[in-house]
Amino acid sequence: MTTLSKFFDKVFEKIPGYIFGILSFLIGIIGPGLALLLSPEYMMWRYSISQLAHETGGLFLNIGLISSNILTIPFIIYLGRVLKDDQINESIRKFAIGAGILATISSILVWTFSGELSATYSFISDLHGFFALISWFSGALVCALISFLMRKNIKFNKKITIFGYIVSGIIIFYLIPFIITNLCYVLRDLCFSFGTFLTHYINASLEWLVLFSLSTWNLANSIYLKRKNL
Repeated sequence: MTTLSKFFDKVFEKIPGYIFGILSFLIGIIGPGLALLLSPEYMMWRYSISQLAHETGGLFLNIGLISSNILTIPFIIYLGRVLKDDQINESIRKFAIGAGILATISSILVWTFSGELSATYSFISDLHGFFALISWFSGALVCALISFLMRKNIKFNKKITIFGYIVSGIIIFYLIPFIITNLCYVLRDLCFSFGTFLTHYINASLEWLVLFSLSTWNLANSIYLKRKNL
């Protein structure tokens, strides 16, 4: 652990930590953007983001989101370091960083087990869904925890704190129909048609909202760190 900490010490000496957040945002927008442009057959308000991975531009989606999440790891570590303060509970701070790393690694695995692989093998598809669920839950947790810690640190203002809570709330709001949909697919005789309705008319739009919200959270925090010279 000490060796890893020293590694990031050297990285942040050469590259300010907020740069990773900005790059994560840019790549996380450009990759899906190219995928959408190259996949005119895909309707983002009706189909899940995972479906886009099966379309013409799916490769750009996967590369973009995997790269974006890799860059988010050093950004979360840097943000966690900035949060360190005498008024901050050290255990919660470390837990928040761990939740952030879990969220990003899970997201990397989501887009590793996607596209034609998940369409061909049910086991790969199950892994894709499992890691997606982990990434959403841990993503909501890290946004809430970091906002909670920001409230106790005078370096951060109320606006950036509230924004983190909003993003966490958006993810939780998305998880409600997401969980209902998956339950309906298991209990097909009870509510399969309702689950299909949620998939095509509710979940897809909310999933894109979650993706853009998390990317914007990275950008907003990066800009804040830059402006405050943190």
